[in-house]
Amino acid sequence: MCIFALMCLNKLGIYVTGGENQYLGLAKQWVNPDWIPGSFSFSEPPGTRIVFQALVGPVIQVLDFPVAVLVLRLLTYALMAVPIALIFRLFRLTLPETLVLAQFLIMGPQCFFGGEWIYESFEPKTVAYIFVFWGLYYWMSERWRQSLLCLAGATYFHLLVGGWTVIALGVHALLSRQLLRRWRDFGVYGIVILPIMGYVLYGYLSNTPADAPVNLDWVYVYYRLPNHLGIFRSIDYFLQAHAAGVMIGILAYVYAWWRHHRLAGLARRINHLILIVLTINLAFVLVAFADHLLLDNSGGLLLKIYPFRSNSLAYFLFVLLLFDQLRAFVRRHARRRLISRSVVLLFLLLTCLFAFFNIRRSFDSFRDPAFDQMAREIDQRTEPDAVVALMDLGPGGVMYNSFSRKANRENFSVFKFVPYQRDKLYEWYVRTLDLQMLWRDADHAINLQEIYGVDYVLSRGELTSSHLTLHHDNGTYFLYSIQ
Repeated sequence: MCIFALMCLNKLGIYVTGGENQYLGLAKQWVNPDWIPGSFSFSEPPGTRIVFQALVGPVIQVLDFPVAVLVLRLLTYALMAVPIALIFRLFRLTLPETLVLAQFLIMGPQCFFGGEWIYESFEPKTVAYIFVFWGLYYWMSERWRQSLLCLAGATYFHLLVGGWTVIALGVHALLSRQLLRRWRDFGVYGIVILPIMGYVLYGYLSNTPADAPVNLDWVYVYYRLPNHLGIFRSIDYFLQAHAAGVMIGILAYVYAWWRHHRLAGLARRINHLILIVLTINLAFVLVAFADHLLLDNSGGLLLKIYPFRSNSLAYFLFVLLLFDQLRAFVRRHARRRLISRSVVLLFLLLTCLFAFFNIRRSFDSFRDPAFDQMAREIDQRTEPDAVVALMDLGPGGVMYNSFSRKANRENFSVFKFVPYQRDKLYEWYVRTLDLQMLWRDADHAINLQEIYGVDYVLSRGELTSSHLTLHHDNGTYFLYSIQ
């Protein structure tokens, strides 16, 4: 219960993140294609999201996005807290120790590098991690069949989250000479995921690659996702965004390797899994560096399969083991009560602080009533199939990510909403460039109308162009029709 309470205090709210705007929007459009007729951003085959969209789509048809986010996060945290609590129980943590460790894991970075996270917004991978934690608990309890069945569930919600975890367990079984005894368990996993793998493979083979004049792997890895994949977009970018995390990951690896022969039982098995995951992660750091240095950021070499995604798994397990070792040290210390109480008090204060920040995020989601008013006006004053191009409305992409759900209209280009289909990826890329041209020159709006059928331009300030006619304004935002 305390883990669930901490998740709610740190993460529960009615603010809708960029990922939630995208994935809930995809689910809504899939169930109801008439929501935004002809949408480019939200109309694509569900692929690995098919189970997620089938379950969430009907919900988002009934509930508004903020209410749906509140309800679905609440459900996710409740389901995730149970296996995490069971894992903690295997280490016989006391209630204060559970509070400290859970708060650290929730409020911390949740990974060494690569921008991965576990406890945040409601997305397909969040649901997948519920099954991953159940799988870890059963694996720690030496119940391999149940573990792999849970990881099959994770694979149905997120192919890479479940898949990378199974690969790590498979390598662990191989190196610990258990694979021959566990092949039936892995076979059951393979049989269970056959339907989703067949569906995904069919979609991949039927996805005709676009004849694009630009390397689409570069677009996906380095243009759109350097925070997750293209960590060596440039040496300067790596040093600023990823170098510190990679160094911490290397130190964690060295520490885990040094401690390995000093551990026994469950701790040794967990440490072995940490070493396997970090070996894979750090090997792909070298692969990413080779792609940058030798292949001019080609985006190839398997970088598109999110090789750093399992970093969160290694982080969670490493912090768990490290905490257990620190706890043993404190219990041997003469002043253990003073240390323990001081640490608990510190984390209670941090919990209150992070709860305040979390509540403020929900209030901040209403900080621009003029934008919300304009979105409602667009919903009432424009055609259901109207396409609106948004001018540069400020950093962070909040306006772009939330516009479609608030106005029920197509947003011409949203950098956040990258499609996985190669035949749509090039158009998405060109649209982002065209939108940047519009920001520099409002006259470019006529080209957007001719090429893409854009009907309106929304701006925070007044625009001067012979191709734009003021359609509506509320003193802060101005909606122009293109002619």
